[in-house]
Amino acid sequence: DVLQDGAISGVAAARRNENLMLWLQIAHTEQVVTARTGRTPSLPRKARSGRTVMDDQDVLVDGTVAAELACAAGITLRKADYLVEAAIVLVIDEKLPLTARVLQQGRLDWPRLRLVLGRTRGLGAEAAQAVETLVYATRGVLDGGTRRFENALTAAVLAVDADAETKRRARNRKDRRVSI
Repeated sequence: DVLQDGAISGVAAARRNENLMLWLQIAHTEQVVTARTGRTPSLPRKARSGRTVMDDQDVLVDGTVAAELACAAGITLRKADYLVEAAIVLVIDEKLPLTARVLQQGRLDWPRLRLVLGRTRGLGAEAAQAVETLVYATRGVLDGGTRRFENALTAAVLAVDADAETKRRARNRKDRRVSI
């Protein structure tokens, strides 16, 4: 019994360490994004007036950092894109401070983080923080399965901005595609 309890505790500790490693990946990604910002030329774009405008934003940074991370870490470009997005949202913009704190504590895993990022993507900082406050106030939301977390997140988004969920569903429906 003692060995089994120790093994169970070991699995739980390893899971928390895995989540902490996710935080470290995001923190290192933020350092790369920050270092590259300002060094990449912005791309010209056409304004509504028809004149060509150069943005101050480095539009190439996110893509180049994601490509380098994917190659160096042996992960997919999609996962690297999510790391870049997480670094920008959690560390650079500090849009979701509670989520960053929970992740630093090793209590938030990759599937839940992706849910939070996806569901708050279209929200402003104030609305996103209200959503995360409601989610993490839900009892046992981090202890159960991902479905419980997703249900709490959906309820929080609907409570804060009912139109946001409708817009997200419409955007997802529009972006659906099948390719070979």
